[in-house]
Amino acid sequence: MKLKEQQTLYTACTFFHRFYMVQSFKEHPLEIAALGCLFLAGKVEETPKKCRDIVNVAKEVLRDKYSSPTLLQDVFQFERTLLSTLGFDLNLDNPYTFLELLYVFSMNQK
Repeated sequence: MKLKEQQTLYTACTFFHRFYMVQSFKEHPLEIAALGCLFLAGKVEETPKKCRDIVNVAKEVLRDKYSSPTLLQDVFQFERTLLSTLGFDLNLDNPYTFLELLYVFSMNQK
């Protein structure tokens, strides 16, 4: 995907965790959720990727898990469910940023 910003991945992980704090793994497949969270995180962090590109890369990398012919529509539908579950609250103080700064600081001390 050539994501230049780690922040996008951190945000996607946070959305994923916040979603499954409320929803069930049985009702929402985590494969679709991962793609949907990445898609939404790209928009939030202003590093958007087309949903079709995300789906195509997923199909290339993990053919056995992403073989559904309706995968693109499933990701769009999941994005709506994700937004509703999060209460459209997309502002977050990402804890990973502070951990990354701490790591960089500790490496500079050596």
